[in-house]
Amino acid sequence: MEQFIVVGEIVKPQGLSGEVKIRPLTNDVSRFKKLRAVYVDTALCSVSTVRVDNGFVFIKFADADSREKAEKLVGKLVKVERLHALSVEEGEYFIAELIGCKFTTDDAGLNGIITNVWQHGAADVIEVELIHGGTLMFPFLKSLALKVDTAEKQVKVSSEALKKVAVID
Repeated sequence: MEQFIVVGEIVKPQGLSGEVKIRPLTNDVSRFKKLRAVYVDTALCSVSTVRVDNGFVFIKFADADSREKAEKLVGKLVKVERLHALSVEEGEYFIAELIGCKFTTDDAGLNGIITNVWQHGAADVIEVELIHGGTLMFPFLKSLALKVDTAEKQVKVSSEALKKVAVID
């Protein structure tokens, strides 16, 4: 099992002093306010300030004191050590653990890899890059999931239930 959990992605510099805007990949954005250090890719970075605004997190790292330094961080993932990750309830999963999972339906009609999890509205939306081309998107509903094994990186869903809610591109 991985040593780190991805909690966000740096999307852009914010202002001139080195602050960055982060798209959170966690259900609880307030968790960022408790962090004193995070990993940006593999580098350990001290957190100077944190603020949350309109669903985004803005962090100023101790060693990023200019917009130019902040620009170099764009696209990088913000991680915490697994032992500092929030605990999840039965039937809940870290987004980072779902991304990269092999996806299949119970009738093996659709196969692919989970490439993203979108957090919009009532249910997270799973995006799957299908093996034979195209993209599949569906709400991650309990009625769909037959097996979710993040340790084995496998997600299996009901093909009948999927037909009712999926969008295939």
